[in-house]
Amino acid sequence: LRTKRVLGYLGSWMTELPSEELDVLSPGGGGALPSGGVVGFRNPYGLTAGTIATLPSDRRKNLKHPNDAALADSLLHQWWGEGVRPATRDDIWMMDTFPAIYTNMYIGAGFDIEEGVKRFEVGREAWEAVKGPPMPAYLSRPWRTQHGRSATLEYGPYVFQQMLRRRIGNQAYFGAIDLFLADHAGQAVTTEQLQDYFERASGTELSHFFDFW
Repeated sequence: LRTKRVLGYLGSWMTELPSEELDVLSPGGGGALPSGGVVGFRNPYGLTAGTIATLPSDRRKNLKHPNDAALADSLLHQWWGEGVRPATRDDIWMMDTFPAIYTNMYIGAGFDIEEGVKRFEVGREAWEAVKGPPMPAYLSRPWRTQHGRSATLEYGPYVFQQMLRRRIGNQAYFGAIDLFLADHAGQAVTTEQLQDYFERASGTELSHFFDFW
């Protein structure tokens, strides 16, 4: 029932599910890695799904509906990770950031809109609280800074959903994502390709935005 509820919501936002059949595995031990048509409770890169992986436990435990978020996150990797896959190491960030964005949206729409907003804010606050000298946060090259993958998992959703979406508008933002997934189904994709889709959909040159992040 939970799976049908999540897919019902995602069906209004995403392209057709990449797999014709879907087996949902209950978590056992470390959980199963999602692959085409199989959904477990871990993402393809070994981080716990449905949570903000690098958050301190006291912050993470305050996020509501963790099981529903975990399921949504795992299902979303059928699109981000299976439907499209990263062409290079620099493109892995998409497989972290966009499942987190739509998971937060689902929690907000399905349970509590304030909780959905909170998930974006908690991730941003956790990332900005990282101690150390100021350093750039590269979403596509997180290993080059002390932030590591917290940038893609925690700040990436905020950067795209709360910054880029507001800059170019909902229609251009979601339209670009939808067309990007449809055009590249089953393919390896790059950040540059995604940028091109956002630019064409919005009529806005976004090199500065993508170069910065």
